Amino acid sequence: MAWIFVVVSLIGSVYNAMMYIKLSYALWLGSNIFLLAHNIRIREYSQAFLFGAYLIISIVGLKNSMRDGWFDSRR
Repeated sequence: MAWIFVVVSLIGSVYNAMMYIKLSYALWLGSNIFLLAHNIRIREYSQAFLFGAYLIISIVGLKNSMRDGWFDSRR
């Protein structure tokens, strides 16, 4: 089931490249939260750390997008 969230994360990356800011961050945040929890549950701590870092990066990116007006100007 984790592969579904990997695909969702990749789709979020494509949407971000296409400037669908709100949708891309929604997909990234959701998939990163799931994959962080999943990897902790299966005791893959290095992967959990990676997805925790991705989660922090996506939160910072969302914050910067909202501050710079990208969030309001795109879908």
